[in-house]
Amino acid sequence: IASLAQNQLQAGLMSIATLLPGFLLSGFMFPREAMPVFFQYLSLAIPMTHYIEILRMIFLKGGGITALYQQTAFLALFILVFFGTAVRKFKRSVI
Repeated sequence: IASLAQNQLQAGLMSIATLLPGFLLSGFMFPREAMPVFFQYLSLAIPMTHYIEILRMIFLKGGGITALYQQTAFLALFILVFFGTAVRKFKRSVI
């Protein structure tokens, strides 16, 4: 977000604009199963959804490492794609 923003205020507003839907759609505040189907599928694109699912599997269901591969793989892919994009964007803005 910081590499896209032109100033600190804009970065703060962009952070709020991404975090608020993340909290609402990830299943943190409301169960995803109670959401309309469209929002259930949309929530799969939010990394927080997979993180919360990992926490629920560990703490509530007693899941082991083998049950967490899908969510962990998504989070790793998300990190690689967005961190790589941020590094390239930052290098271009510095040069």
